[in-house]
Formats: sequence, structure tokens, C-alpha cells
Amino acid sequence: MNINQKNFGYGKLLRFAGESVLRLEAKRAGGRYAWLKTNTYRWRKFCRYCQTTDINDARKISSETVFTYAKQICELAPASQQCAISTINIVMALLTGANWEAVSPSKITGTRRSNIRRTPGSIDKKVLSSACFEVENQHGARFALAVALANEFGLRRRETLLFEFHTAQLEIKKNGFIDIFRGSKGGRSRAIPRLVRASETGIKVIETLCQTFPKERCLLFDQNYKNTSDQVSRKVLPILKQFGINRFHELRVNFACRRYKELTGIAPPCDNDFIIEIDKLIDQDARSIISEELGHSRVEILNRYIGSIYAR
Repeated sequence: MNINQKNFGYGKLLRFAGESVLRLEAKRAGGRYAWLKTNTYRWRKFCRYCQTTDINDARKISSETVFTYAKQICELAPASQQCAISTINIVMALLTGANWEAVSPSKITGTRRSNIRRTPGSIDKKVLSSACFEVENQHGARFALAVALANEFGLRRRETLLFEFHTAQLEIKKNGFIDIFRGSKGGRSRAIPRLVRASETGIKVIETLCQTFPKERCLLFDQNYKNTSDQVSRKVLPILKQFGINRFHELRVNFACRRYKELTGIAPPCDNDFIIEIDKLIDQDARSIISEELGHSRVEILNRYIGSIYAR
């Protein structure tokens, strides 16, 4: 950091300076590809706002700048507003060498976000089956199998599209589990296993993938993630929304809800209109297993997927 140089010595352009320190931090942390992508996207939006106020130097950014920006994005969901402010805190701390006084996202936006899911997370099997049929009918087996794959193994979109189904088939034959590592949040390596049990339905999905695409490694078109992901947004999501599935991530939520019921014998809290009477240890054990299968390091994140037995 050099306080006497524009953007603290990280370049002449505000956008470039922020992206540079984000890339350096991601590299230092061993990957963090999803983190890098989302924070870069939010920083670019903030930079576009700065252009309208003639701010082109990070040294000119103050808490007042962030406050006025918060007013500009007040129409966004509370979580989106707070994430936008958090990104500014992250980038400014990196640019200034941790000399930035962080702005409270919740206070500056005047919003509160709940980390506990209170709306139903399970998707009816018939609804999901109909959605997959319609996706395949309109856009082919590749996209329909992507939906089925995400649902069966609780995968994020990137994990789904990079999923190596031929390797997975060998893993299932060997031990009945698959190890999710390609496209994982934070750039997980093989050194940190994320084992997901393969159900009968999951095995059939992988068998179908291997038979349908015998020479392909994963579901990407021409090994291009952005192109394939964009097609999912344009082609698949509109169809899923017709069946009440608003985001691709909801397939991952459905997986978590399904696994909770399999492990406890009781529907998850988000699917119940009453306080669940369940042994706390059983609940905690189930959450621990599902958390590992989803690739989360903190069990409490499961509240966002399946709700809480304490909150009603």
C-alpha cells in the first residue's frame, strides 16, 4: 500500500485496483474462485456508481460514499444490499492494508436479514419430474440431467456443470460414495473430501449421464463454463420458475430437506407449521452429516436450508 499514490499504488483505474487485490487475496487463500467472482461483480457495480460521482481514486472513498451508495441500492433484497456493502469493506481493507474502518452493512442499509429458512424447502417429486421432462423436451437431455444431478447430490450450479460423471461412476462402484471437488466453493482440493452417499436414484442419474455422453468428461459445452452457465440461466431457469422453483439453488435446498427427513424420520423445520419435537442430538447429528455433504464448514448454515427447531 502507498497512500501517496492513486488507488494506494494498485493502478490508475479504481475498478482494476479493486480487482487486483481481490485476485491476490484469492490466490493467497488457495483459490476461492466463487468468492472472487461474486466480489468482483459487486465491486464493478460500485465502481460504476463511483463514476457517476466523479470518484476515480480509492483514497477518496469514505463511509459517506458508502452511505450514499447504500441509498442507491435500497430496492435490492436485504441480503443483496448487505453483501454489496460487505464487498466494499473487503476491497477497501485490502487496498488500505486493513486501515479501513469497516462500515456495518446492516446499520448502513437499515435492513435485517434472517439466516433461518421459514418457507418450505422441499420440492414435490412429481413437480420436479414434470420440470425435468419439460426441460428435456425443450432443450435436451444435457440440461434435464443437470437439474436431476443437482437435486440428487445437493450440488451448486458450478459443481453440477463440472461434475465428472464417469469418475463418479467408478467411485460409486468402489465405495458407494462420490467425492465432490470440481467447482466447489473456495476451490476445494482433493485433500479435503466431501463425500456424498449415492442413492439408487442418484446412481441411475449418473448411469444415464455416462450412457448419454460416453465421450464427455462433464456437462460443459466445449469446456466453457460461462457459456454453459449462461444457457442454464436463459433456458432452464424460466422453465423451473414455471414449476415454482425460483432458483437453481433450490434444488440444493431440496436435497438438504430430503436428507434431513431420511436421517431423522421427520420433515425439516421449514416444512412444518409447528414446533418439532425431536431429540436435539438427533437433530445435531443430521445437520452435521448434511453440512459435510453440502460442503459447508459450519453446521449453523443449515438453518438457511432446513430451518431451525428453535425458531418459530
